[in-house]
Amino acid sequence: MRSIRIVLIGLLFSALFVTGCSSKITHKQNSATHNSPTEKIVSVSLAHNYGTYEQLVSASDLVGEVKILNVNSVDKEKGITNYNAKVFDIYKDKNGKKPKNIIVKQLGIQNGNEKVIVEGTPLFKPNNKAILFLKHAYENVYYIVGEYQGNFDIENGKVYSRDTHVDRKSYSNGIALTDFKNKILDIVKNQ
Repeated sequence: MRSIRIVLIGLLFSALFVTGCSSKITHKQNSATHNSPTEKIVSVSLAHNYGTYEQLVSASDLVGEVKILNVNSVDKEKGITNYNAKVFDIYKDKNGKKPKNIIVKQLGIQNGNEKVIVEGTPLFKPNNKAILFLKHAYENVYYIVGEYQGNFDIENGKVYSRDTHVDRKSYSNGIALTDFKNKILDIVKNQ
């Protein structure tokens, strides 16, 4: 029964997460050697477009600063990488669980010399820090709301949007981390 529930949740996750892939698949191959990595970049059409921070906060169960630790597992069939991550500052916790260690699902995989990523969303690497807008899947597993839309890199005390597809006035790059945090905390307080 548990495995059926997990499969159903996985299918539901996939259906809600991505409504379809476009036919645009780009292959980049380094011609230096036969063992060079191949990178496939896939454009996706998301189920929902979050146009504001308010919409991202509203759709999220957990919002906070997260540090990616390492790869937990790779689901080649679904094209998803699961990462072990540590939550070190929580902005919103709808379920009141205050999780410290979670698993974050991200579309895209690296399998040996082959890499498949969603356009505009590089795969996480160990020690990446980000502000993630997350939806609870099951147990301590979460997925990113709107994939790149709910994924903001933290670098040198500034926050950068991974949403490279749309020019949004509300998604500015290079916001000071404290300003970004205060903006999200104000939204959480007023919802």
